[in-house]
Amino acid sequence: MTLLTEDQVRDRAKQILHFENDDNAFAGTGQLTSFNTLGKSFSQNPWKGNNNKPDGWYLPKNKNNPALILETET
Repeated sequence: MTLLTEDQVRDRAKQILHFENDDNAFAGTGQLTSFNTLGKSFSQNPWKGNNNKPDGWYLPKNKNNPALILETET
């Protein structure tokens, strides 16, 4: 078993889970965007004031579809 860094896990998750913006969702990876910033894409920010930064996210525009938040640990 090969040990991976947190950055390597995040990069692989981006590829496997297709965490990329498209017409159907706001998605991405990295630790620069806070929950508070992500929440500003909604009419009501569910994470207002939360400055924690997820490793990845997939937030569909259709609120009936599931959203994903990625948190990796080393």
